[in-house]
Amino acid sequence: MPLALFFLGSSGAWSAIPLTVNHQGVVTVNGAPFTGTGLFRFALIDPISGLNLWTNDGSTDGAANMPTNAVEVPVTNGLYSVGLGDATLTNMVPLPSTVFDTDNLRLRVWFDDGVNGALRLEPDQPLTSAPYAFHAARSESADVATTSLDHLPSGLRVLGESATPPVGFTFTGQRIDSAGGTWRPKAPMPEMTSGSFAVTLNDQIHVFAGGHRAYDPVTDSWTTLTNYPTPRFEAAAAAVNGKIYVIGGRVGATTDVNEVYDPAMDSWAPMASMPQPSARSAVGVIDGKIHVVSGYTYNGVFNPIPNHQVFDPELNTWSTAAGLIDVYSAAYSGSYHGAVVGGKMYVFAAEVPHEYDPATDMWTAKAPAPGHVRAYYSFAEIAGRMFLISGISQVSFQIVGTVQEYDPVSDTWSEHIPIPKTRYYASGAGSLGKVYVIGGAGDNVGSSDNNQEFSPSPVNYVHQKD
Repeated sequence: MPLALFFLGSSGAWSAIPLTVNHQGVVTVNGAPFTGTGLFRFALIDPISGLNLWTNDGSTDGAANMPTNAVEVPVTNGLYSVGLGDATLTNMVPLPSTVFDTDNLRLRVWFDDGVNGALRLEPDQPLTSAPYAFHAARSESADVATTSLDHLPSGLRVLGESATPPVGFTFTGQRIDSAGGTWRPKAPMPEMTSGSFAVTLNDQIHVFAGGHRAYDPVTDSWTTLTNYPTPRFEAAAAAVNGKIYVIGGRVGATTDVNEVYDPAMDSWAPMASMPQPSARSAVGVIDGKIHVVSGYTYNGVFNPIPNHQVFDPELNTWSTAAGLIDVYSAAYSGSYHGAVVGGKMYVFAAEVPHEYDPATDMWTAKAPAPGHVRAYYSFAEIAGRMFLISGISQVSFQIVGTVQEYDPVSDTWSEHIPIPKTRYYASGAGSLGKVYVIGGAGDNVGSSDNNQEFSPSPVNYVHQKD
């Protein structure tokens, strides 16, 4: 039963230096991903003596034996996640701060599927640098866990859940995140889809794929709603003031149709048409106005366009703004996506984010996604975190499961645990702190009803005392 360790990291808050380490991994039994309740035992090992410096139940600290008691951890399709030192779990004791005094710590894991008994997973895994960030802060001030931030010494670094520093601190531009997360299968869509588009309104995800359905993450259920009058694909969808606007897209040729959905009446109405028809456009909402950026036109020939069209729902009028320069590759790769964070719009032309500042009406290219050039990936934004998921590699032309996150505050990228069912041309959306990838093609099928939920791991931002 091999163990593939995707992440070993930490999470924290302002009030104290945390003594838990988030750990995710994968287990298989006889070559098949295990699903069920796994019985896990954990130990942090001194690499020189081989002795346990900490065990999940404290039963064999200072020895080299397997812990006596196991921790029950749910496993889905081989994937599991647990907080080492999380004392709220049965048979899990806290991590002492002194455990990080040892360099090159190793994590040892035993797994029991309830049938074959407890087996040690090999090899032992090295801890990443994340826990040592906590130790570094602790060593500069022994009472940092209980001391007010106002009285911390100059130069001390602390971790916070926000990129906004507390009073007396400066954000260093660095972040530490688990680069893990958890995937779970959810209620499948009532129909097979590919090329659908989605938007979140009042925490429900509205998916348009020839029909109109809404997914409720709280009840894990689907509702069929009144279909949009002009069915089309590759349209832009945005939610403003409790209503949904579906703009442009293709019905054979690209269209300029603009229609609004009122959920209170479950009805649609026409709005002012786009000045320039477009499909595969990025969309975002700034100050109640819908920004539709780039894309392409098609009437027998693909024509990438740099247009930046702005719709005012209150006045039912259109205006223009500065166009995006990088249009060619994204229009052909099907990878225009947009999100608004901090009053600025971020448009992903292929794998490159571009930042639009409405105050200056200017675009700025930001750091491109490292190592992966993909087409037809899914996109979602939650709480300022932007995720690029799966899609087709433009190098191998194979479907990949890569999950990357872009942080606009630090202009940096991180990578998360891969999506279990790789997909391209699937819709993505965020709701209640989670990401959903719905439908899409893959596994030798042209469409699917899959609904996959991703719970990202926490992010910690590094701030330095002034």
